[in-house]
Amino acid sequence: MKLEIIVLGREILDGTVVDEFSYWIGKFLGDEHIIPTRVVVIGEEDLGAEVKSVLSNKTFDVLIIVCEFKPLKGDKILNLISEMTGRQLLQNEKILKTARKDLLESLGKETPVLPEGADIVKNPQGGLLGFRIATQHCEIYVLPKKIDELRLMLYDSIIPNLKKKLAF
Repeated sequence: MKLEIIVLGREILDGTVVDEFSYWIGKFLGDEHIIPTRVVVIGEEDLGAEVKSVLSNKTFDVLIIVCEFKPLKGDKILNLISEMTGRQLLQNEKILKTARKDLLESLGKETPVLPEGADIVKNPQGGLLGFRIATQHCEIYVLPKKIDELRLMLYDSIIPNLKKKLAF
């Protein structure tokens, strides 16, 4: 299985912040004998080209994108994922049922959306949202830029799914 990690962060590229996300995701996956094939840190403006390349060239089976996003129609990241996968943004009732109160309050009165066919990645801490969308050749996970919540999502949902894929 070929797995790519994309971390969005202009602040990492300009040296303002150190990239801890690649290290920790690599460690969490490596501890489970799942080794990423490639890790990329890019600015938000390059995400479309990177995802398009992965999907059109069928170079990776799994793509993990670490970024900041809100499940709203106006969110740049969500719109880009929707466009690249050819999936419409649709109202997602699961968010209303599973998200913590503070996440729902941060959305205001707007209706939460995710790309059509997306599944919410279980977050035991519940503060931030992650989701998984399967395309014909690639599983895409979009995860929050918060190590504690990301770790729980990896161990509770993503790693078990990857192990099934690898037939561990």
